Amino acid sequence: MLFRSTDGNNELSFLRRVLGARPDDHGDSFGDATNLRGNIAVGNIEKKEDVDAFVLDVTPRNSLEVRVDVAEMAPNLDLLLSVYEVDRNGRERLVLNEAGSVDRLDAEATIRLSANAAQVLIFVTSQGVFDGDLGTYVVRTNEFAPFDPATRIPRAVQIGRAHV
Repeated sequence: MLFRSTDGNNELSFLRRVLGARPDDHGDSFGDATNLRGNIAVGNIEKKEDVDAFVLDVTPRNSLEVRVDVAEMAPNLDLLLSVYEVDRNGRERLVLNEAGSVDRLDAEATIRLSANAAQVLIFVTSQGVFDGDLGTYVVRTNEFAPFDPATRIPRAVQIGRAHV
């Protein structure tokens, strides 16, 4: 529980001034985004204004699963997940703006990528209004070829089709 001091600041703000804040662990924009080569990253939202940015090279027309889980012990992060598709010309298009909820703090989505997709930008931040709405999270991605509904086999591995 956070307490207010006589000057109107809570103890988390006081501790930050005395001890200093954690250093920012991931960049905040496309230009300094962390590359998700291993499809998994751990991050920490250190202050309300912090945004952690990740970039991932993708295959056009594939599907991309994005999942962000908050810390299992004492989860406080009031999560907001935003995903942008970036085409070959560098144009960004918002494809997901997903918030965690009171009963479920994590966020996940499966996104169908367009024919022009070259990269995906993933932004994690807090939508909270209190200093305590911060915390640690894990972001995971999984890219896969679309499924053929008739056979339930990924099109990329089907044999005997002209589009393989």
